[in-house]
Amino acid sequence: MLCVAGREGAAKYLASALNPNPSGDSPIRPIIIADGDLADTQLGDFDCVFLCNVAQLTASEATRLARYVESGGGLVTFLGDQTVPASYNGLLDAGKGSRPALLPATIGDVISQPQFGLDPLNYRHPIVAPFRGRERAGLLTTPVSRHYKLEVSKGRPGVEVAAALPGGDPLIVTAPLGRGRTVLVGTDGSLSSVDPTSGEPWTTWPTWPSYLP
Repeated sequence: MLCVAGREGAAKYLASALNPNPSGDSPIRPIIIADGDLADTQLGDFDCVFLCNVAQLTASEATRLARYVESGGGLVTFLGDQTVPASYNGLLDAGKGSRPALLPATIGDVISQPQFGLDPLNYRHPIVAPFRGRERAGLLTTPVSRHYKLEVSKGRPGVEVAAALPGGDPLIVTAPLGRGRTVLVGTDGSLSSVDPTSGEPWTTWPTWPSYLP
């Protein structure tokens, strides 16, 4: 698993969730790199790539990632305070031609509204299905104070909202891309994104019991 950190600490909690016991014999081996090293990394060596609060992608990086996912890889993009929405939304525009867009939704404005709990939408999606019947596992109390408003791409086959916020905004959106899959998460996967006014992190989800599963 390749975890690309947009700033120091942006992939720390994710790597720990993917493999809580690095000294053990786990088939899941997360490797953290800085976003500046993405261009020189062989994506084919990894089963999945996680972008963790990465500000933006160059055109060549986006093309390489699209080819990687189309050939069967997975891409999970966590957004945060480093994110430049216009750069990512440009990848959607690039997908209007012969190939599907790299991301399954358009990134809108930042919403500053403390909310507690994710809406599993009847646990339809495989990402949240394991939480069915386990209401005390933390998913229904997950705190999110800031997130990007995601507008799901209309007309694209296979796009699904895996989980939403209590106010109705999609939080986790997925879509197939070739033989692979792309996932967009509307908030940070770490504590690295901080509200400039309050000094509090966008979410404490990484410290919550629902984060690891």
